[in-house]
Amino acid sequence: MSKSNKLKISISVCLCAIAAIVTAFLLCGGSNYTNAIPSNATALARLDLSKSEDGGAVSAIKSLLGVDNLEGCGLDATSSLYLFETVDGNFGLCGKVSDMDKLKDFFSSQSSKGFCSEVKKTGDYYFTDIKESWCVGYSSNSLVVLGPVTAAAMPDAKRVVMRLLGQKKERSVVKKPIFAKLSSMESPFAFVAQAQALPEKIAGPLFIGAPKGADVSQLLVAANVYFHKQHVLIEGTPFSFDEQLQKSLDEAGKAYRKIGDSYFPLVSKDDAFAMFLNVKGEEFLPLLQSNPSFQAMLAGANMAIDLDNILRSVDGDLFFAADGFTDKRAGYSIFAKVVDSPKWLKDIDYWKSSCQKGCSISDDGDKAWIYRSGDANFSFGLKTNDFYATNSPSKLACLADKSSKPSLSSDITGEIRNSRLAVVVNPSAIAGTNDVAASISNAFGGMKTIVYVMKFK
Repeated sequence: MSKSNKLKISISVCLCAIAAIVTAFLLCGGSNYTNAIPSNATALARLDLSKSEDGGAVSAIKSLLGVDNLEGCGLDATSSLYLFETVDGNFGLCGKVSDMDKLKDFFSSQSSKGFCSEVKKTGDYYFTDIKESWCVGYSSNSLVVLGPVTAAAMPDAKRVVMRLLGQKKERSVVKKPIFAKLSSMESPFAFVAQAQALPEKIAGPLFIGAPKGADVSQLLVAANVYFHKQHVLIEGTPFSFDEQLQKSLDEAGKAYRKIGDSYFPLVSKDDAFAMFLNVKGEEFLPLLQSNPSFQAMLAGANMAIDLDNILRSVDGDLFFAADGFTDKRAGYSIFAKVVDSPKWLKDIDYWKSSCQKGCSISDDGDKAWIYRSGDANFSFGLKTNDFYATNSPSKLACLADKSSKPSLSSDITGEIRNSRLAVVVNPSAIAGTNDVAASISNAFGGMKTIVYVMKFK
């Protein structure tokens, strides 16, 4: 064999060896820590630690782990942390381990302080639990936290975490469209979530226009999250991987117009959430009627007044607010710009005469009425071209006082004006109303306002 042929063979052997080493590295290390994320996650968030400022989500993660410096505890602070929600409603965290010995020392130190249980090895993995509520498992590559679970359910959670730590890429979320969608998003903190992963009363406004009976697992929202000093801004887009559902959402988007500033002063510190739109009622009402969250509200209101006809007369800004997330607490308010001399004004006498037993509608001034039914009392009427239906005297006062200043900051109102649907959530108003509300409030601790603005393609 000639020297040149021997040289070619030697180079080929070296190249093959290098390729094998690189392949082994990619399979055993590098970015494959994401293989530990379950493929059936209903919500997935990415937190880029290298670009995220301290505070907001980063502070929440540090609080969960009981650490001041994520890199100092053995995690790779140059890689992203992933947060996910499982099909059964548990929450998880997946991070890349940079130094397993340092991570073991960290949890051993936390154990001595009573923050977590003693670290124990099972097979190739190490396990502990945080305050008997969060199962923690890690390998030389991945850290997985799962919970909250009861102490009795901790063994089952441990088995799930062990399976996640050992699963291959083909069984992880990495092969799913939701991961590709998240990877294409730009902000340091972004998430993609199925409708079923969100609280119903929050998901409802986000998916107005989806066909009635649509598979909620096929309805998703992709959002970039930005933390400001006093508020969190979530810029979201509803979408579907299903072509027909996406067409429905695109068509619904045409009903939304640029939001005006008519009702900014009406937002109160007592409101759990408020929603702003600008629509033509005849086009928008069918979208509401196909939305399960609004169907119940419309059905209840239509028993008192013909809200459907009122909404058909809307042509401009529409404002909806509620002071709680539970049916027992919630008090609703609706304000809207309507056409001149709406037809439903001629139906008031009929509404009065057709009230159900125990209910009544009485006059309360010019084009103003009061509906009474036990505790469900509210005022409704027309002031110039503003329709109102509310049990809030302060909101009525703001509507009458044209000099009222917006209760929202100029930063927030500016963000709302640049969108076609906006939802403002007040964490302090919803804290304690139920578990979901408490979770939302805790997740964005320190923030006075959460603002969701809907973006369309």
